Amino acid sequence: MMQKFEVGQLFVKGVTHYEESVKFNFDDSGALLMCFFPNPTEEEISHIRKGEYNFEVCEFSGVMFFLSKFGSLRWTDAPYSPHLSPGVTFQTVTEGMGYGLSVFLVDAATGILRGLRLIGLPTEFSLQLKATIERYLQQPFDANSYHSAIDGVYAKYSTDEMVPMAQYYCKGTR
Repeated sequence: MMQKFEVGQLFVKGVTHYEESVKFNFDDSGALLMCFFPNPTEEEISHIRKGEYNFEVCEFSGVMFFLSKFGSLRWTDAPYSPHLSPGVTFQTVTEGMGYGLSVFLVDAATGILRGLRLIGLPTEFSLQLKATIERYLQQPFDANSYHSAIDGVYAKYSTDEMVPMAQYYCKGTR
């Protein structure tokens, strides 16, 4: 079933509060990046909706982190495991094509969608992302170990310290 997203309306019907966070997911529609910022400023909204972007993927302790930066905003990170997502059927990636990344900016204080953007990821980045996700799907998964590993990474590294350790990245303006 298709879900309709409209800027200025609730991101999810009936939900009016979220924990401040950034979440990454991958489903049959492609990649999803959900940014839950409390009371986002006009500057934050503008940078996410139309600013330059940088995306990186790094791995620590068996956990994939999707790092993102929009315009002059700070880097954010989102741990990700495909084991916590519904089953994914990957679309074929051919030269000159890539996955779409839907970016949602949600006001964590109200649940209202404040910004929406679709970014076409480059071919090489898409192929690397697919390979990483497929590799994780082949590995055994335990939710407690996964969450412990995330806690361990956060105890060792800040988001800014993760950035130079990324295995692959992409950046762009549109």
